[in-house]
Amino acid sequence: MVYTGSPEPLRFKRNSVNYIPSLSSDSVATGALHGRETVVGYGDLRGVIDKVVERVRMASEPNYSHIFWPRVDNVSHEVGTGHPDTLREVSFVDAELGRLAQLLPENATLVVTADHGHLDMPDQRKFVIEPDDPLTALLIDGPSGDERTLMFHVVEGQEEKFAAEFKRRFGDYFLLLSAAELLGPDGVSDFTLSRLGTFTAIARHDAGMKFRRTADGTGLTLNAQHGGLTPAEMLVPVIIAKPRGCSARYANCSG
Repeated sequence: MVYTGSPEPLRFKRNSVNYIPSLSSDSVATGALHGRETVVGYGDLRGVIDKVVERVRMASEPNYSHIFWPRVDNVSHEVGTGHPDTLREVSFVDAELGRLAQLLPENATLVVTADHGHLDMPDQRKFVIEPDDPLTALLIDGPSGDERTLMFHVVEGQEEKFAAEFKRRFGDYFLLLSAAELLGPDGVSDFTLSRLGTFTAIARHDAGMKFRRTADGTGLTLNAQHGGLTPAEMLVPVIIAKPRGCSARYANCSG
C-alpha cells in the first residue's frame, strides 16, 4: 500500500462474508482487503448468488455479503471492451443481477459497482521496447507496474539521460514524473518510495508500453487496460437498489 489505512469492510460490525473466486480467494491481497476469516471461495456465479439469497433470507440480524466477479475484466483485457465476447459477459452478469434483485427480500439493499473501468489500446499506440534499446541500458531492471503506468528504477547517475531520452521519444504519449512529483513530499514511507523507483510514466490518452525482457519474448498482448488516469479507467457506476420482487417474510420467498 502507498498510504497506510484499513479498508472500510474490515470495520463493519455486522456479520460479513466475502465470496471471491477460488483461484484468488487465498491471495495476500484478498486477505488484506477483506480479512481472511471472512472469505469464501467459489466457482460459479449462479451458484454463489443462490447462496447469498439464502443467507440473506435466513438472517436474524443485519449482515453483509460481497460477491466479486472478475470475468468482465478478464475478457475485456484480452479482446477489448466492444468485442462480442465482452458484451456477452456483461449480458450474463446483467441477467444474474436481475435474478438476484428479484430473489432478495424487500428489506435488503443491493449495491453494484466496479473497482475500475477499461480503456482500449490501439495497435499503433502499443509501444514495445526491445532488450537492446538505449533506454533499457539505463535501467537496473525492467520496469514494474503495468502497460499504462510504468515504474522505472534508473541506474544511479543516469537519471537526467533517461528522462531526456524518454521524453524525447514518448513525451507525447506518457507523462514522466519522479516519485516526489507523483505523491508529494510528505506522508509516504521510504519503503514505498523505494518500490516506486526513480520515475513513473503515466500514459496519456490510450497508449501502452512494454519492455520486452528477451528478443523472443511477447509484446503488448492486452487489448484493454486500466492503469492510467483517464475517466474511462477511473470512473465507475454505483447502483444502489431496494429489491421489490420478494416478501420481507423470508419464509414466503421462493426462488
